[in-house]
Amino acid sequence: MRDILIDAFLDSYPILPILFFTYLVFEYVERHNHLEKVNRLLSMKGIGPFIGAAAGLLPQCGFSIAAAGLYLSNTISIGTLISVFIATSDEAIPILISYPDQFSALMFIVFGKFVIAFLAGCLIDLVWHKKQKAQTIACESCEDHEHMIIAAVYRTLKIFIFILITNFFIGGIIHLLGTDRLSAVLMTDTYWQPFLAGVFGFIPNCAASVVLTQLFVNGSISFGSFAAGLITNAGLGLLVVARSRDDRKDLLLIASYMLLVAFTCGALLQWLL
Repeated sequence: MRDILIDAFLDSYPILPILFFTYLVFEYVERHNHLEKVNRLLSMKGIGPFIGAAAGLLPQCGFSIAAAGLYLSNTISIGTLISVFIATSDEAIPILISYPDQFSALMFIVFGKFVIAFLAGCLIDLVWHKKQKAQTIACESCEDHEHMIIAAVYRTLKIFIFILITNFFIGGIIHLLGTDRLSAVLMTDTYWQPFLAGVFGFIPNCAASVVLTQLFVNGSISFGSFAAGLITNAGLGLLVVARSRDDRKDLLLIASYMLLVAFTCGALLQWLL
């Protein structure tokens, strides 16, 4: 139990500075009446998904969590959110870097997923429009800057505690079942393997990306299945969206769309390679 709690904390604490910085910037923009300008910039065709795909490339699931918070605050579009989710690869990039013979796979995960994330984000924005509303609060004094920091800290800790608890329960389940049993379902070499890998990638923990990467490096799954699993591996971002009662319908759309993109790209890569 103690080891699981320690592992959960070690998996969670690196996202603290990212969350705090994101919420601090958001509080500043919101309180200084810049939110309308930001919304106008991110709503320009292709800009939001491009920024989202670029941010998601960084090997840290904290960006998917931050993006989920911005989406729930109606600051970014669903396409921008999905571009972050798809581009996110969690621990896969650091692991692949340690295998020089997997350089081509690393390049695809970096650049290929960026292109897929960008195009998928642009496409969903063309067909799905969610009206964005945001309240702005004018900054009137230096005291308001203190309130801004306090608000950012509060929002950061609220999400961090949720993430810590989730990682604890996920870690407990993985400890009880074992990674071997979790990965066994992906061993079957069929055309449905990318679909199964895509479903597996939804596990909201870095263990999913670690297992997928090790299975690919060891030759247990195809590159197409590996790519499919990483496309859906958005870390805890989806769970943050699930916390909002108003956006649970969006959650089903986001997850279904990501799985469709993952299976399509994974099956195509498996067929070509």
